[in-house]
Amino acid sequence: MPKTLMVDPGREVRLFLLGFPRHNEGMAVAFEEIFRQAADLSRKERELLTDLLLSTLAAPIDPEIERSWHEELDRRAQELEDGSVKGVPWEEASARLRARLHAKKRRTSSRS
Repeated sequence: MPKTLMVDPGREVRLFLLGFPRHNEGMAVAFEEIFRQAADLSRKERELLTDLLLSTLAAPIDPEIERSWHEELDRRAQELEDGSVKGVPWEEASARLRARLHAKKRRTSSRS
């Protein structure tokens, strides 16, 4: 059965502590306390905490892939700096992407 916690006035969060064995009530209590403390943080602090926690779940970074990405980023930055390519404002880029997505959906639905 989920436990309901009041995080902010008028805002509830339901904790599903199903992952904790019944014989380990202490772990559930500790989890609840950690959650309460995290919920009391500012939005910016919660975002930082979330990033830190998610980074603990990430797979190890392959050094060769990391090196390749840095080379690609350096190449693209150089192209912008030397003027061989021109940046596109986000509004324009996102509009182009949305148009391509809608066109692809139309093609897919017309084949069905």
